[in-house]
Amino acid sequence: MAGARTFSNIMTELNDAITHYKEAELKIINQLIHDLSIQRHSVTQIQLANGLELISFLAAKKESPGLDFDAIDTLYAEFADHPETESKQKATWSYKRLQIIREKFKPAPDILSYEVKEQDRKNILDNALTGEWLSFATIYQFYPFTQDKRLQNPKNVFIILLNWLGHSTKPFIQRETILNKVCDELMANPLANNTLNENSLILGSMAKLIVKHFRPSLSCMTQLIQHIYSEFKNANPANVRTVLYAYARLSVVSPSANEIFNVRIMEDAFTYLYEKRDQLDIETLSIGTWAIAKLVDLKKYPNLNIQHFQELQNLTFIKIQALSFDAIKDVICIQHFLWSYVKVMEAGLNINVNEEQIKIIIDKLYELCDKANSQEISICLWSICKLIEMQELKSIQFERKIIGDLLVRFFNHQSKNPEEITNILYAMAVFSKENRIADFNTQIPLDLFQQLIKHPRVSSENIIKGLWAIIQMVEAKKIGNVNLKHLRQTFLTLDERDRRKSCLARQISEWFQDEELKNNNFISRNRRDPLFSASRQHPRTTAVTVHHPNPVKSNFTI
Repeated sequence: MAGARTFSNIMTELNDAITHYKEAELKIINQLIHDLSIQRHSVTQIQLANGLELISFLAAKKESPGLDFDAIDTLYAEFADHPETESKQKATWSYKRLQIIREKFKPAPDILSYEVKEQDRKNILDNALTGEWLSFATIYQFYPFTQDKRLQNPKNVFIILLNWLGHSTKPFIQRETILNKVCDELMANPLANNTLNENSLILGSMAKLIVKHFRPSLSCMTQLIQHIYSEFKNANPANVRTVLYAYARLSVVSPSANEIFNVRIMEDAFTYLYEKRDQLDIETLSIGTWAIAKLVDLKKYPNLNIQHFQELQNLTFIKIQALSFDAIKDVICIQHFLWSYVKVMEAGLNINVNEEQIKIIIDKLYELCDKANSQEISICLWSICKLIEMQELKSIQFERKIIGDLLVRFFNHQSKNPEEITNILYAMAVFSKENRIADFNTQIPLDLFQQLIKHPRVSSENIIKGLWAIIQMVEAKKIGNVNLKHLRQTFLTLDERDRRKSCLARQISEWFQDEELKNNNFISRNRRDPLFSASRQHPRTTAVTVHHPNPVKSNFTI
């Protein structure tokens, strides 16, 4: 009867065995493998590769030392003399999976010494994770990360998976499904079974995924935080900073979920870092102060000890001075340092900004210009300009060349998101008003604005901020020959509610009306935006323009 099986019958029975693998008898499975081996000369390469793939799926589920591996070797031998085709590649991946399972049942298994190229491991994981068959317990064997000592423990399969989710090119919805499974698996097992460092690495990996638009389980992250907090007496500074970092990321994506923000944990974490301040490295200082500033900014940390925060900022500055910037991660320390000052001050807390420190920091920023990415440059320049508007940098005479070179470095980056572009346009506007940069090519800000409005992720808020900045540069006579009709039309394409709700938008409406009054040819009277007449009821209380006798700070924030 077995000899009467066709290839189609074999594939159907293999699929059925995968679905009901617990009930599938090893004898029947081996018979199917044997039957496929007999038919290997009468089927195509892709059919044979598909058969091997199903056998590997089934073997991973069944995990039995009694599988007929000799027959599997015979099947794979059919590909030995063939060129590298898609069929052979699929067969090779399947065979390697089966070989790893075979190694597992040897008397002295040595999975980590199994020689698989790094790219092959990545391909195996990418393919394996798209199916339902792979158990969490076996993923580690397929992707051991032997060079990373922290990951040579199968429990850290979660960290492997979480890091893979952030870098894989698989469709987002597939990776999101896997993330949900990871969270479910974590919740199903006692976190106490993991070490403190393991839980800290898992929490940090989840928090980093938030930046890439993933939404890990709030319950899972909260339990990880609480478990790490319960072991604070045994924690190291990296564990504690991870708790603050996770809270900071959660505060952005779940600002209204107040039940997950435990102020006591945040205060104890901040106190821990302060008490250990002389032992902290630059990364822990930088991330710790950034996280606290983010929580203060989003009103999740109500009672910051400003003196302790100031001391940590001063320590951060000292360590930044000593940086050689050999490591790329050092670049972000300056961004965190400047941004943290701005956000704490915007929250109304009285912190002293040392202008000499900022001057040295800007020089350091210039030193690392070639290593900085577009986000780091844009946030650093945004922060400097916010401090200028806050009247905190009265005596600093900026080197025009330094600011100009930083702007050029930003322009040269190919990939810029809307937030980065609006930050740079804002910086150019502030520096132009303050006359702190030399004249620049007037087409540059207009080109940036065009990039902004054409970006697929642009929002109404981005466009309003970009328009505000262009208008400031027109007023400061830094750019001319602007197509005002085009600018106004861009503004009118926004939803009327967006044009009414912000102070910046109302100011833009008033500016266009003023230009119309000065130049009747600018816009015909019968096409005036009805918003213009209403906007006159709102005095200009934000954003600096030459129309206002006493300029005040702009409502421009990130």
